[in-house]
Amino acid sequence: IQENEAVLKWNRLGTKAQDFYNWPDESLEKMDSTLPVQQYIQQNVRADCSNIDKILEPPEGQDESVWNLELNGPDVKLQSECHPDTCTQ
Repeated sequence: IQENEAVLKWNRLGTKAQDFYNWPDESLEKMDSTLPVQQYIQQNVRADCSNIDKILEPPEGQDESVWNLELNGPDVKLQSECHPDTCTQ
């Protein structure tokens, strides 16, 4: 991918499961989206959903309050699944 080339993020009709989200990862700064923080979190979840530390860690220079706000949605959904004795984060 060239420096200024946009990454097409589209799963076309009929895309096989193993090919879903098969585009290169991007840094938060390069994400051209209305919701880049949410997009970045989703990218980290797709990369390795078991790497909780990576998912919860805000990228360099990210406002921590914005980061925590974006994590509230998944946090609420996980409350029924995760308990302090099983999920340390």
